[in-house]
Amino acid sequence: MAKAADFDGKANETEVVTSESVKGKRKTSILGTKARLWLITINNPQNHGISLEQSGILERFKEDIKTGRVTYVASVMEQSLTVDENDKHTPHGHIAAYFPSQELGGHLHKLFPMAALQDCKANILSVRQYLIKDPTGAWYKKYPEKFGEKLPDDEANFWEWGIIPDGRRKSADSQSSKTLSEDVLQAIREGKNDAEILTKFPTVWNRSAELRKIRFAIMSQKYRPIYRDLNCIYVEANFPP
Repeated sequence: MAKAADFDGKANETEVVTSESVKGKRKTSILGTKARLWLITINNPQNHGISLEQSGILERFKEDIKTGRVTYVASVMEQSLTVDENDKHTPHGHIAAYFPSQELGGHLHKLFPMAALQDCKANILSVRQYLIKDPTGAWYKKYPEKFGEKLPDDEANFWEWGIIPDGRRKSADSQSSKTLSEDVLQAIREGKNDAEILTKFPTVWNRSAELRKIRFAIMSQKYRPIYRDLNCIYVEANFPP
């Protein structure tokens, strides 16, 4: 996977497969596509009676896990950037699954018939950056607005299981699964200024411009629904002609 392209964030552009959409062209559709890494997107999972909790998702993969067919699974919940007629964001979940041997999209469709499927040519670490909304990933360069889909950590419920293809073992409660960028994001949420962050994380000293962009994205998302009373003071000066 070392030579794979970076994931650019096209995760929400796929559509749910229906029997009508693949009629007569199943082999040439996403169902007939093979890939080692699949990204599964489920809109309004609560409407399909599916939970993105680790136990529920791994239960769907239990046969693949038993046979060693799948070796890594990760999941996260997000919300849509836009709102519906009730001014509500649409919840959606992503699941990334890695298969050492290429797997058909039809197999994923059997496990998640309600989901949109995307075969990923990217490195698994790049897709992981997208799931946790790590702004140092390639996705941020093309679709920075998707940072607004990120939910607070307790609502996003990001988890990962298995062995990531670079050989590092992951678990749902492992502190080592946190990246430096996640720590930086947390520091911003806690109100720490740039000087404090650069002192604590010296490896980002040359990314001050990125810090400002990230801070703006986080703060604007946080205060977007809040209305505040502002007192405006206008200063007028009479300059000489």
